Amino acid sequence: MALNAAVAGVLQHQRESRSYEDAEFDLNRVLENPNVFRNRIETIDSVLHDVESQTLFCPPKESSEKQKESKLQAFLEQVQSRIDRSTRYRKLAGTSLFFLLFILLVFVQRDSQTLFAIESSLLDFLIGDLPTYLSGGFMNSGVGATGYIRNNDDLYSWLQQSILPSVFQDPVCGDGVCDSPAEYPGFGRFGCIPDCGKYPNLTSVSLSLKDVIADSGALLGWDLTLLDSSLDPSRSKFTYNIYSDTMNAFVFEQDIDNATLSLELPDGQYTLVMYQTKQTTDLVDLSTIEHYLRLVQSTVPPNQQLNSFDYGDTRELIASVTLMIENIIDYCSKLVNQSPDSKCETLDVTAYEKQLPLSFAETESSFKQAAMSCPSARDKQSKGSHLKNNINTKLRSTPNISMGTKQVGDTCSSHADCAASSFCAAWTVVASSSSSSSTFVCKPCALCTVDTRDSYDGVCPQDKCPGSGGFPPCVNASALLASFSSSCENHNHFDIWSYGSSSSGPPVVIPPFTPKVLEVTPFNRMVGALVVSQKRMQSLPTCVDHIQDPGLHNYTLLAQSSINCPSTSAQESTPFGFDPTFMPSSSLYNGELRADRFYGDSERHSFVDDSGQEVISYPYGFFPHRYDSNHLDLNMDGELTPDELARDVNGSDFSKSPAVVVSLEADNFKVYFDERLSRKQALDMLTSLQDGKFIDFQTKQVSVELMTYNAVRNILSYCQVTFTWDVGGKIPWEYKITTVGVDKIKHPSTWQLLLMLAILLALVINVGMEVTDILHHLRKFSASSYFTDPFNLIDWLHFAFLVGSVVSWLLLHSKARAFSLKVGYPILFYGPEYGSSRRVSSASSQGSAANFESPIAVTSFAKARRLRTNNQAEYDFLLLLDSVKAMASAEDMYAFFAGMSIVLFVFRMLKSLDFQERMGMVTRTIGRASSDLFHFLLLFMIVFVGYAIVGVFLFGHQYEGMSNLSGSFKSLAITILNMDTTQFYTSMDHAASDISFQLYLWSYIFVVLFILFNIFLAILVEAYSNVKQSTDARAGLVSELKDVLSHGARRWLPGSRNFMADQKIRQSLQDELKARGSSQRMKEVVDKEMARRKAILLRGGVQIDEDGLLDLLTMQSSSSASVAPAPEDAGEGEGQRRVMLDILERYGKDVSELRERRNRELREIVGMENMKRLLAMNLMQINVLEDQRRTLDLVESIASSIMDSIPERRKSFFAAASSSHPESSKIGKLSVCVHGASGLPKMDLIRSCDPYCILYLTGQEDAQSYVTRTIPRSVTPKWEEEFEWDVAAEASSVVITVWDKDNITKDDFIGSVSVELSKALYQSSHENIFLPILNPKIEGRLKQAKLELSVRFHLYGSC
Repeated sequence: MALNAAVAGVLQHQRESRSYEDAEFDLNRVLENPNVFRNRIETIDSVLHDVESQTLFCPPKESSEKQKESKLQAFLEQVQSRIDRSTRYRKLAGTSLFFLLFILLVFVQRDSQTLFAIESSLLDFLIGDLPTYLSGGFMNSGVGATGYIRNNDDLYSWLQQSILPSVFQDPVCGDGVCDSPAEYPGFGRFGCIPDCGKYPNLTSVSLSLKDVIADSGALLGWDLTLLDSSLDPSRSKFTYNIYSDTMNAFVFEQDIDNATLSLELPDGQYTLVMYQTKQTTDLVDLSTIEHYLRLVQSTVPPNQQLNSFDYGDTRELIASVTLMIENIIDYCSKLVNQSPDSKCETLDVTAYEKQLPLSFAETESSFKQAAMSCPSARDKQSKGSHLKNNINTKLRSTPNISMGTKQVGDTCSSHADCAASSFCAAWTVVASSSSSSSTFVCKPCALCTVDTRDSYDGVCPQDKCPGSGGFPPCVNASALLASFSSSCENHNHFDIWSYGSSSSGPPVVIPPFTPKVLEVTPFNRMVGALVVSQKRMQSLPTCVDHIQDPGLHNYTLLAQSSINCPSTSAQESTPFGFDPTFMPSSSLYNGELRADRFYGDSERHSFVDDSGQEVISYPYGFFPHRYDSNHLDLNMDGELTPDELARDVNGSDFSKSPAVVVSLEADNFKVYFDERLSRKQALDMLTSLQDGKFIDFQTKQVSVELMTYNAVRNILSYCQVTFTWDVGGKIPWEYKITTVGVDKIKHPSTWQLLLMLAILLALVINVGMEVTDILHHLRKFSASSYFTDPFNLIDWLHFAFLVGSVVSWLLLHSKARAFSLKVGYPILFYGPEYGSSRRVSSASSQGSAANFESPIAVTSFAKARRLRTNNQAEYDFLLLLDSVKAMASAEDMYAFFAGMSIVLFVFRMLKSLDFQERMGMVTRTIGRASSDLFHFLLLFMIVFVGYAIVGVFLFGHQYEGMSNLSGSFKSLAITILNMDTTQFYTSMDHAASDISFQLYLWSYIFVVLFILFNIFLAILVEAYSNVKQSTDARAGLVSELKDVLSHGARRWLPGSRNFMADQKIRQSLQDELKARGSSQRMKEVVDKEMARRKAILLRGGVQIDEDGLLDLLTMQSSSSASVAPAPEDAGEGEGQRRVMLDILERYGKDVSELRERRNRELREIVGMENMKRLLAMNLMQINVLEDQRRTLDLVESIASSIMDSIPERRKSFFAAASSSHPESSKIGKLSVCVHGASGLPKMDLIRSCDPYCILYLTGQEDAQSYVTRTIPRSVTPKWEEEFEWDVAAEASSVVITVWDKDNITKDDFIGSVSVELSKALYQSSHENIFLPILNPKIEGRLKQAKLELSVRFHLYGSC
């Protein structure tokens, strides 16, 4: 079009000037305005240039200066982009190095492969034999799954069969290896002869004991073995053992009853101790004793045994004599109808009364001295008399018996009537018809013992029955026993000194004790002890208080006494259970021991008998940690004396000193299996727990703790298995295994310290860079843009986790420095001391003169009260456990922070790679899809939470995977990825009706898996395809890295010729732009910022700006009030403006952003269309190229002919029009004085504001720009500077922009003021004007900002 217009104009001038010879030629009519003519010629030149050098479709050219400035700016942007890209690669390299160092440190500090080997072996050891719950679902199946035990016996079985035998492994005698000190040269049951040989210094000893029953024929003149009941083991049993002071133990592991034996013993003192393991006291009542022995019941002493197996008790002596007499009489009664025993015919009960207590040598005088008056109500007819009469009645009926004139059994009137060896007795005859009558009957002399009772005349005949009679009818049992000349001792001492003397002491047979190496698994040695702890619940008096239904209430109330009702909230800490050592029902029962040697009365159960008396019973078995089991034992010798027992006063506080109590464990009940125990002793302790009722209905939780040390790997391990008794009926178990490398933490290597220092330095540098970035944004008052960037939040979150890693490692290091491991932990009170032999002095083993009791020594293993502990050793070991647990907890914390730091490192790496188009596809895909993903996740969570809640409601009562909301979330999430029906189908199908389960399952699969999951994939795929399309033409990471490295090498290496670094190019371009004083870029920034405005967009493309909104809202009737009233503290106009701005903020949108988006979309559409047009136009250009050239040739010839024919005055006029005098193109002079400003906002965090102004004309390209001086730190600056322009006709307005000077970053744009020149004509030169400073971006902070100006505009040619 421009070409056609130019040609048409030239042809028109040719027609108007065909005749140059005409004198009347009107030059003024032919010649055009010089400016118009010049523009035509320039247009033609532009067209010619386009055709020759560019393309016909190029945009019009700018002026050369402006074009050069644009090139400088564009090139500078490209260079700056390249430099910024190199900077990002350097940051990427720094982040990568930081990441690499941190990973190296993590692997140096923790060798996961070694820890896995240790922990997996311990895991298999601990839970390998525990039952697992096969319906645990996704969350509890496979390796490491937990489970439930059915009852208490499962726990005991696990400890008995899996744990204790594996930990406490005694040396095997006979394997050919002498494992000292457990094995040593021995004898008998001591030591190991096959492996270590026989102890050399032994003496042969023979022992022979007489059995009263077996030797009764010689001792008593009556073979008691004929009495069947005498051999009945339920009646009585006697055993013995030999105690050796040298071995501090009995020679035989179990008491024996051999009459003779031979054995070999080392030198030392020995004690033969006799025991009666079964007694007859309870088989004979007092009335029977009185009938047979005439002992008055009230005088018979009670059982005075020191222990259940005590030998020689006087009450037992009386009972055994009574029982023996009864057995003899019964024996003779059974033989009456058989061949009679001659001894039965001359049965002398008194003889047996005299002779049975062989060790006392009783005489008849002893009975007479113990005589006492009989109770008035005493029945003189005794059971013995009845049986004797019955015997003799049967003897009389036997025809073979001949007794003289008056046979035994015949009636008599005097002693003379009876045959020899008989007397006339006052006897009650019992006939076969069961009738009885009192008469005198001849009886054997042996039956006349008590004169007044047995003889008809009250006197036994000495002539016929010598030695008969003389016994009192009633005897005081206590007086009779007191008259015995000696006591019945239960022991006998003997010494053996074949190889030494008593003065030098016994020999050392057992080596000094040293800790055993108890390996839980290969190379993992147990430290200290295996600990079993219990937390208990208090018992409630009733379980009916919370039951509301009457039927259930009454049903429960009826069996209330048998229902256990523990409290789930309150913890019990009172002693409980029993010590089975004193319980005959236990396999650990030891009748040789007395409970009061180990326990005070307050440490024993008690009950009130029928008479109202308090009876002390079995000792308690278990005491809380805070209870001091040693409080009564003042001398700490392991045995309580009467004086020490007297200190046991009700109300006394027997708590430990706070210095040896771990507060968290104070109310827990703890049992220690320490390393000194043998396997048998450990199993005995477990039996003590089981028989002593360690677990009952009040048990809440039992934990088994174990600590090991692997010396090869220098690793400590802490293991814990916890069993919890749920009142619902199940007993679930959980486990925890942690490992700690103390030396790596306590004494880090030099390499480790260097890595930590490097990481700390890198962390400080990274934090410093981010702080600088924050300060930069704060100076710009754009902190929201920084903190709303997710990657910036990730950076600070990463720094927080890195700091957490540092702090947690320092905490771990401090815990490791506090760690201290002792050589040994003798926690149990009874047991050998480290480095000493296991024996006590001979004096302590002698016992009292009358009775021998097994010596109690703290250096020997416990015989009773096995759970008693050494307070200080227990406290030290608990502190050790706590320190290991604290280190493990700190290490877990460190692992958490370090692990999360690595994850956040990955995100930071993605951030660092985001600038590279190919490597930033992940972040760009997520960023592009973020809005859709957010809304999708909201919808997904609604569906997911709903199904999780329904799952808990329908299936949680049977299916463990949905027993709680957390498990339900996890199970549903895993179901999406792993549809393994074996983990859930059967359990869920049984938990609810089939239709409920099927609807739940298939609706979840359809909605979540088929619909939502595919929508999620579609969102990501769409975003990825868009990102991929935009990055196809971009350079890859390798090529860019190669370019960056090459540039860096050429920049820093010496000798790089013919090379100019990017930084130097940037500096040259900046210097050139600065020298030009260009404000083009600044104008563009101002125009862009000022173009930002908000408007309310309506349908149909209608926009409502501030003025339009004000017009709409202020339309009102005269009777209505204003819709937008102004605030009280401002003027009406300012108040309305603020209200309008608030409405626009809520309803409006940024028009410039909308316009840019539409323009961008339009450009995409136009671009597609232009591609089509360009293809067609290129074809057209080829066809019309020759026509264009011919036309141009014609134009050139015409223009040349015309220029040659123009008169001189026309040429001079053209030259005048083409001259550069300003007066020829300027219309006036503009003068602007900038006085000052007020109400400027603070633009910096530290400095308030450093304002200066830039002034320029719009529409006039050659107009100069001016800059005022900078006023530092002032929001009310005063400049008083004046500037002038020669204004051309195309100038439209003068713009004054206000800027904040920054020394570090680029200057900040505050706002601008625009004055139209048409309005300046009417402005008085003597008046200052105050114009508001505008900037839509910070409009809220410019409410009071104004610029004070004075403007003068003078037109040329005006007056």
